[in-house]
Amino acid sequence: MRVLMGVAMGVAGLLAPPAMAQGLSDIDAINRCEAFVEGAVRPEFSTAFKQPYKIVCIFGLTDPVIAEDHRAVCARVSRALGTPHRGIAEFMCIGAYEAHMEATAP
Repeated sequence: MRVLMGVAMGVAGLLAPPAMAQGLSDIDAINRCEAFVEGAVRPEFSTAFKQPYKIVCIFGLTDPVIAEDHRAVCARVSRALGTPHRGIAEFMCIGAYEAHMEATAP
């Protein structure tokens, strides 16, 4: 009986539509983060230096709960980097999200 119930629940889960995520689309997040990081970091810094901040920013902006508390999401994803870089990564994520919100405000 438990096996039958498990199979039924599994099939129902496969047929259910996915939950709507609140994060930005992948392409939009990539574009927003690319533009913000390139504009915020001085041009003499290399692309290799900027890349980790772009990646953390993208993970933050595509997070499903970014609309609920963007500062907490950005703080959480910035912990992927070492301690000296967390503040910069968090700033990039927050800045890119807030720039997106200003650009899309009615």
